Amino acid sequence: MSESIVIGIALSALVSALVQTVSHWFPWRLVLGRELPRVWAYIVGVLGFLLPVTVLFWRWDAAGLMEAWAHLVALWACVLASGLAVVLAYAIDSVANRVRLSHELEELYEAKTARQ
Repeated sequence: MSESIVIGIALSALVSALVQTVSHWFPWRLVLGRELPRVWAYIVGVLGFLLPVTVLFWRWDAAGLMEAWAHLVALWACVLASGLAVVLAYAIDSVANRVRLSHELEELYEAKTARQ
């Protein structure tokens, strides 16, 4: 596998993951005045991994690279990187929420024991 192919795949996968991460924490409520509707969230998510791999395919087409295996590896790398980014974003949200709840419970406990 050529070094330029590997670099192209890695960059496309990285961009895909970054797009997913940014769109996960993008302030949709601030911009739209409400949460992003579920269907539009799926559309943004799919475009988030399809656009980087599409740009890579256009570059490869212009360079004359027509090897099917490279295209499949690139597609799957972008899909997997995007999926991993979404899973990690939700995991970070979960941990942050647990920490926040822990702090709130601690404050409530301290307020309760201070009154007694």
